[in-house]
Amino acid sequence: MSEQLSPELDESVLEQFHERGYLVLPGFIPSDSLTPLEREVDLWVDSGLRKRSIAAALEPDVYGAPDMVEIELAAHGELAVHPR
Repeated sequence: MSEQLSPELDESVLEQFHERGYLVLPGFIPSDSLTPLEREVDLWVDSGLRKRSIAAALEPDVYGAPDMVEIELAAHGELAVHPR
């Protein structure tokens, strides 16, 4: 890798990203936003919305567009436009 990595993004962190498909950046999300995001993630998974969204992405001809996408959830929408 030719680009310089910051101390927070060392090789082990990048390996975890490639293995898990996500990256946790401590302090990136303001603490007052964490609880609403956690509730929405639980809702997204527990209600089956996540499963339906994945199915729609993998087989759009079979499942059509999902009923909702994560960005439509209030806290996720706020996160998407958060200046940081």
